[in-house]
Amino acid sequence: MKMSRFEKLFVNSSAHSRQVARQAVRRLRDLPTKPRQTYLDVGCGNGAAALRVAVEYGLNEQAAEGLRGSRFFVGDAAHLPFEDGEFDLVATQKTTHHVPNWEAALAEMLRVLKPGGHFIYSD
Repeated sequence: MKMSRFEKLFVNSSAHSRQVARQAVRRLRDLPTKPRQTYLDVGCGNGAAALRVAVEYGLNEQAAEGLRGSRFFVGDAAHLPFEDGEFDLVATQKTTHHVPNWEAALAEMLRVLKPGGHFIYSD
């Protein structure tokens, strides 16, 4: 499902981005996170939530120019360009209803999750 122009304006607004970022941080609150764990946010939009999680939980090294280790890709959630078991934490929120092949996307998210890792899902 493609977003309308209005939806894009709304989801990229500062207020909405802050709200989504707060929700993402809350979802990790009860998990045993450790600094420098690898974190993948599938469907991260403008990246506000992914960056806030990285800062709050020390998942990437903070540097003067931003967050080292934080990378953003445009791609197909049903064909993630990562190795099996690459991430400690995989999250997606408010995304899969936009993915035509959402079953394959969920399978991919689980594929790239390390054994014993945590999958955080909200839609």
